[in-house]
Amino acid sequence: MFNDGVITMDGLALDTKIRAGLANAVFTCIKFGDGLYDGTEDLSQSAGMKSVRQSFGISSICVIDKKQVRLRTVTDNTGIGEGYYISELGVYAEDPDKGEILYSLSLGVPQKMDYQPSETELAGATGTFDVYTDVSNVEEATIAVGTGAAASAEDLAETNTKVEGLENPEFDDSGEVEGITSFPKFLETMVSGSSIFQFLRNMKAGFRFMLHAGQIVNNCVTDRADLPGSAAQLKVLMDLITKLNSDLGGKNYEGDINDALTSGIYWCTAKYTSNRPLAGYAGSLLVIASDPSLYASQIFITDSGRYFFRPRKNGTWEAWIELAPKNDFSETNLTLSLSKAKDYQTFFRDMYGYYLVRSGNVVHFHANAYIDDGLAVNRDYTVFTIPGSIQPPRGIRDIFVTSSGSKFLIKIIDDNINIAPIESGAGLCEINLVWVIR
Repeated sequence: MFNDGVITMDGLALDTKIRAGLANAVFTCIKFGDGLYDGTEDLSQSAGMKSVRQSFGISSICVIDKKQVRLRTVTDNTGIGEGYYISELGVYAEDPDKGEILYSLSLGVPQKMDYQPSETELAGATGTFDVYTDVSNVEEATIAVGTGAAASAEDLAETNTKVEGLENPEFDDSGEVEGITSFPKFLETMVSGSSIFQFLRNMKAGFRFMLHAGQIVNNCVTDRADLPGSAAQLKVLMDLITKLNSDLGGKNYEGDINDALTSGIYWCTAKYTSNRPLAGYAGSLLVIASDPSLYASQIFITDSGRYFFRPRKNGTWEAWIELAPKNDFSETNLTLSLSKAKDYQTFFRDMYGYYLVRSGNVVHFHANAYIDDGLAVNRDYTVFTIPGSIQPPRGIRDIFVTSSGSKFLIKIIDDNINIAPIESGAGLCEINLVWVIR
């Protein structure tokens, strides 16, 4: 567990170049160390870490909001002769003038530091670390390739590079985009493969010319905006606008939502539609289909105000993902009580750390442990008890997780966290569950 990272002076200088368009944000690696700190150091003045023990390439990058990205790395203990507590974590980036620099530095929380075992203590130990850092231009932020970084199971499951941050889409909503000076200019930007962030930004800029009649000043034979428009041409344009506004008003949809493959806005009743994200809830459905037989996206907004998203890839719909609004989060993290339950000692052979944290309406459960061998397959082991006040709306069930030696399902039922092995085998695993309280 780590304190919030501090961007160094070299990192701030690089960020200034990024804002000025003189550099891109290219993150190169994440390093672990066991250097000692007494709490009086000014971390922003750090040019390097005190004692680097390991360096790992960055597996993936994910946009969190318009000023923050998540960097993920997969770690191992290859070559570690003596285990150590990770007291410092550095994020490194490429500066066009200085080369590789220490961009930010995080210190481990005393008494809660993650432990990296030696190969003798635990051969083949692996882990996944997520690091959140601020950067000026998230749309241009990348990671260095060719580093040999391994892909994590979470990355392969979430396919974050395909979704590109749709969990909480945020974009420049000023309505001003260079080059979009008319509605036809906006239509020219609608091309296959465009970033969803850029599309939403362009769409707001383009709608300024469609929804405000006072801005439509084209007489169709000259580009002089001071001349009156042609009445006949403006009538045709107004009819097209009226039809478009009517189409955007939505229409009723009945049947299987899996078959909704035509772009548009639909109203779905709880009685006559199936495969909604929540049974018993009516709501609005937005369909964006580039190639309906293979690729599409759906956004479902329930009549109670909950948001869900899912993509269609190679002709198959993926599972619905609930989106957490920004106001569900808080800048203050509250550590909650987490009690060991009856099967804790039976299920875990070694526990390297666990915690339960609440940030606003968002709850995060984390555990890093070694799973024992010989566990019964398909049996529910009750390992933790959580406060009833933070229960998920309908419970979390059938969360599939793998470790280096086993596969199992995680369920939150009543006030308990249950784990049911699918394939039994000893191994190191890291568990992360996140849910929103409604």
